[in-house]
Amino acid sequence: MNSTLSENNFDIKLKEYYKLYVLLKDKIIFESELHKSGIKFYANINEQPFGDSIRYFLLDSDMENIDRIVTNNGIVANTESHLISDFRDE
Repeated sequence: MNSTLSENNFDIKLKEYYKLYVLLKDKIIFESELHKSGIKFYANINEQPFGDSIRYFLLDSDMENIDRIVTNNGIVANTESHLISDFRDE
């Protein structure tokens, strides 16, 4: 089994991590790119409130590569401190 699968990476929450919210429409592309890059992540859809985005737990050490994935693929994402709707309203 691939070691980057989300279910196997709960331990990310015990390390230096950040939370990134990705729109549901970008989920497949985002996770596919994470797998291709060998980037570990944790996201459990059952632990999240219903909404239009998924919360990912990602290691701080992978931030630069994740930023590149988001930018290169036109993925709409934000950190926990900013709501997606805030960016669109301004």
